[in-house]
Amino acid sequence: MRQKLNDKEYRKVWGRFNKEFKFKPSTTEFPSYEVPSPFITYDISHVDLIEVEMSDEDYEKIVFAITKTAKNNENVYLLDWQHECFKVSQLELKDFPLFVFPDGDYTFIVNENFTWGYLGHPWEETITVFGDLVTELIKCQPYIFSKILRQG
Repeated sequence: MRQKLNDKEYRKVWGRFNKEFKFKPSTTEFPSYEVPSPFITYDISHVDLIEVEMSDEDYEKIVFAITKTAKNNENVYLLDWQHECFKVSQLELKDFPLFVFPDGDYTFIVNENFTWGYLGHPWEETITVFGDLVTELIKCQPYIFSKILRQG
């Protein structure tokens, strides 16, 4: 059940995200959000975010970890700050292009209960993963996540 969020859903999901994660967008103050433990923030400054130098293998590992973390019939939000956002079912995750790198704006992938997620910060050049996704991503070991900046 892939669907673009309509205006009402968009405002509702972003309002909840802003509140729960104390999201304060900034190009200079980092981090711009607070996440629950467990979490790991990876430095991705070595990746060219314009060219997105990432191997297909790393992309597949990230998608696999996200898909495995999503429970049966769980919906996942694909949030691209100030752009179209989507709600995707767990079954469709592997077939829907995921925003695994911030491309000039924040890109977030969170489950519908906001208990796990994958948060891309374009100006800090980081990816933060939290909740059950931490375990799955560690198992997959994408090469691009070789430098930990923060964890808790």
